[in-house]
Amino acid sequence: MDKYPDGTPKRFASDITVYTKDGKEVSGTVDVNKPMKVNGWKIYQYGYDTKMGAESAFSEYLLVWDRWIAGIYTGIFMMLAGALCLMLFLAPKPIKEERRDIR
Repeated sequence: MDKYPDGTPKRFASDITVYTKDGKEVSGTVDVNKPMKVNGWKIYQYGYDTKMGAESAFSEYLLVWDRWIAGIYTGIFMMLAGALCLMLFLAPKPIKEERRDIR
């Protein structure tokens, strides 16, 4: 692991293996701000033994499953489509000027 001159780690990552209910074995690396994705779950590096610093052999993980993410993206798409339809079909029409010849 790379370290800064004061001994703090430049990067803290863990190589993990996840065993799923359906019998799959998924291996990967989890960085502090780069989660690993497995079956819709995101696994974040949540913490480590700060007393040991770069020599830490202990990690904490945070598992997140967002069941509403598909609905959120669907809602955003629907709002964008609605705004586009309003612009295309309900935009104000240009006013045609009538000319009258006054003689």
